[in-house]
Amino acid sequence: MYIGKINLNKIDKELLFNAESGAIYCDIVIWLNDKPDQYGNNISIKQGMSKQDREAGKQADYIGNAKEWKSQDNPDNNKQETKDDLPF
Repeated sequence: MYIGKINLNKIDKELLFNAESGAIYCDIVIWLNDKPDQYGNNISIKQGMSKQDREAGKQADYIGNAKEWKSQDNPDNNKQETKDDLPF
């Protein structure tokens, strides 16, 4: 599991779009960094851009980051101890 934050003030509202369902969406681009930052974040998030903006060489806005979440009780989330106390 990964947890993160997005700075809503940095989202370009002009790039939001409506779905037929009425939901409002924001395209994002997510990538895994080689090394975590000083806060342990190893995922970066930028807002998606229009094709025209990409072709014009504009830079996407960095809007957030994330990191892997590990439980304090179970530091290794990938391993779960199973107790087999079944009578059969």
